[in-house]
Amino acid sequence: MAASLPGLNLIAEPGRRRQTLEVAREIERRGFAEIQVSSSYANMTQCVGLALATERIAFATAIAPIYAQTADEFAQTAAYIHELSEGRFRFGIGVAHGPTSGWGSSPASRSATFAPSSRRTAPIATSARCRRSCWRRCGSG
Repeated sequence: MAASLPGLNLIAEPGRRRQTLEVAREIERRGFAEIQVSSSYANMTQCVGLALATERIAFATAIAPIYAQTADEFAQTAAYIHELSEGRFRFGIGVAHGPTSGWGSSPASRSATFAPSSRRTAPIATSARCRRSCWRRCGSG
């Protein structure tokens, strides 16, 4: 039995976004496990592109920064990508920094209010993998 190929991280730099979608199609064609999109350069938006440019490969936000959007906006965008991709999208959200001040709320308080707010707006379910590694999977399963 052949070993499966790993997942890859793909970042769409400004000026190269269309090329990045071409690379994503090639990643899918070659049979890699998944594509993860880092928070640099609008990873949620890049995932919309991946939903439209690919057909089978799973993809995810590597970690969407919790302060980038409101919980409702994250939930609506995640639900949109989930629908376009027919369930291939995983939503990773979190805090990628240490304690800070001056943002009006702590990472812990922002995280605590994120989940209840997002559940009112769109279906976001957690899986065993989510509990282990802070991934969020958008959808009903």
